[in-house]
Amino acid sequence: MQIPLPTGFDQLNRAEQINYIGDLWDWFISQPDDTIAPQWHMDIVQERLADHDPERSQPWTNVKQRLGRKYGEQ
Repeated sequence: MQIPLPTGFDQLNRAEQINYIGDLWDWFISQPDDTIAPQWHMDIVQERLADHDPERSQPWTNVKQRLGRKYGEQ
Protein backbone atom coordinates (compact mmCIF):
# COMPACT_ATOMS: atom_id res chain seq x y z
CA MET A 1 0.00 0.00 0.00
CA GLN A 2 1.50 3.29 -1.10
CA ILE A 3 0.52 6.35 0.92
CA PRO A 4 1.47 9.92 0.08
CA LEU A 5 4.09 11.45 2.35
CA PRO A 6 3.23 14.64 4.23
CA THR A 7 4.57 17.75 2.53
CA GLY A 8 8.25 18.21 3.37
CA PHE A 9 8.65 14.79 5.01
CA ASP A 10 11.26 13.67 2.50
CA GLN A 11 13.24 16.85 3.21
CA LEU A 12 13.72 15.87 6.87
CA ASN A 13 16.80 13.97 7.97
CA ARG A 14 16.32 10.42 9.26
CA ALA A 15 16.19 11.43 12.95
CA GLU A 16 13.56 14.09 12.21
CA GLN A 17 11.52 11.58 10.20
CA ILE A 18 11.61 9.12 13.08
CA ASN A 19 10.59 11.84 15.55
CA TYR A 20 7.74 12.83 13.24
CA ILE A 21 6.50 9.24 13.08
CA GLY A 22 6.79 8.94 16.86
CA ASP A 23 4.77 12.13 17.34
CA LEU A 24 2.18 10.89 14.86
CA TRP A 25 1.91 7.58 16.76
CA ASP A 26 1.56 9.43 20.08
CA TRP A 27 -1.26 11.49 18.58
CA PHE A 28 -2.93 8.37 17.22
CA ILE A 29 -2.88 6.45 20.49
CA SER A 30 -4.08 9.47 22.46
CA GLN A 31 -7.48 8.86 20.85
CA PRO A 32 -8.23 5.26 21.89
CA ASP A 33 -12.01 5.68 21.64
CA ASP A 34 -11.60 6.10 17.89
CA THR A 35 -9.57 2.91 17.52
CA ILE A 36 -11.47 -0.28 16.81
CA ALA A 37 -9.66 -3.52 17.60
CA PRO A 38 -10.78 -6.72 15.92
CA GLN A 39 -12.54 -9.19 18.20
CA TRP A 40 -9.68 -11.67 17.97
CA HIS A 41 -7.37 -9.01 19.51
CA MET A 42 -9.79 -8.61 22.39
CA ASP A 43 -9.97 -12.40 22.79
CA ILE A 44 -6.18 -12.60 23.13
CA VAL A 45 -6.19 -9.77 25.69
CA GLN A 46 -8.81 -11.61 27.73
CA GLU A 47 -6.80 -14.85 27.58
CA ARG A 48 -3.64 -13.11 28.72
CA LEU A 49 -5.44 -11.29 31.52
CA ALA A 50 -6.87 -14.61 32.69
CA ASP A 51 -3.34 -16.10 32.75
CA HIS A 52 -1.85 -13.09 34.57
CA ASP A 53 -0.35 -13.94 37.95
CA PRO A 54 0.26 -10.76 40.00
CA GLU A 55 2.50 -12.72 42.37
CA ARG A 56 4.97 -13.38 39.53
CA SER A 57 4.79 -9.91 37.97
CA GLN A 58 7.58 -7.35 38.25
CA PRO A 59 7.69 -3.63 37.48
CA TRP A 60 9.19 -2.78 34.08
CA THR A 61 12.02 -0.83 35.75
CA ASN A 62 13.17 -4.02 37.53
CA VAL A 63 13.03 -6.09 34.34
CA LYS A 64 14.88 -3.39 32.40
CA GLN A 65 17.66 -3.25 35.01
CA ARG A 66 17.99 -7.04 35.05
CA LEU A 67 18.23 -7.18 31.26
CA GLY A 68 20.72 -4.32 31.28
CA ARG A 69 22.96 -6.19 33.68
CA LYS A 70 22.63 -9.40 31.67
CA TYR A 71 23.42 -7.77 28.31
CA GLY A 72 25.87 -5.13 29.52
CA GLU A 73 23.63 -2.08 29.18
CA GLN A 74 22.76 0.09 32.17
